[in-house]
Amino acid sequence: MKKQKQLYILPFDHRATFATGLFGFKEPLAKEQHNKVKEAKQMIWQAFMVVQRRLKSALPGGESGILVDEEFGSEILRAAKKLGAVTILTTEKSGQLVFDFEYGARFGAHISKFKPNYAKVLVRYNPVNKKDNLVQLKRLKKINDFCKSKKIGFLFELLVPSTPAQFKKYNKSYDLKARPALTMQAIKEIRASGVKPDIWKLEAMYKPSDWQKIIKLIGEDEKIIVLGRAGLF
Repeated sequence: MKKQKQLYILPFDHRATFATGLFGFKEPLAKEQHNKVKEAKQMIWQAFMVVQRRLKSALPGGESGILVDEEFGSEILRAAKKLGAVTILTTEKSGQLVFDFEYGARFGAHISKFKPNYAKVLVRYNPVNKKDNLVQLKRLKKINDFCKSKKIGFLFELLVPSTPAQFKKYNKSYDLKARPALTMQAIKEIRASGVKPDIWKLEAMYKPSDWQKIIKLIGEDEKIIVLGRAGLF
């Protein structure tokens, strides 16, 4: 079996939370506010370039990449491609409980404009939410098929937030007692719909045994990126 390269991603594709949480701006942003957010992301990019040069010698056999949005990071995406870094373009509308595309039906044209290594979706998917999940799966199948047809990788960031009833039942123990099984069920349902990511970006687990089950479920053909979660990192 060929050993896969380690992939290290710097994510700064945040938009609404970035502008509101960091700067206190409110939508819609004025031109000056928009430029402030772009400048902040450029600072992150400058730091990444320094680290990128060091990683080549410090992490032989590994790859580093950036995950950024088109709205504030279009110049960064183009520069990263020239640098030879792995580029990942986010495609979801920011801050939505139910997944939808940032650019609606023209999502494919926006992906093609940048030709990233991967297109990324962030999806909140709890198997209990049947109605919302059906809507999401139809949209996700569209981008899955588009990426496969264009030979662009597909990165799926899966969040499994608790429902009010689950939170009431498990409270702070939700991440330990409920989320691992719900995550595995979510992966099964997503795959059964014909959505097959190249990379899963998953919330961290408390127990090694949960990771072992998830790795077995996903198999060897797909990578896993760990999202800092549950106070582990």
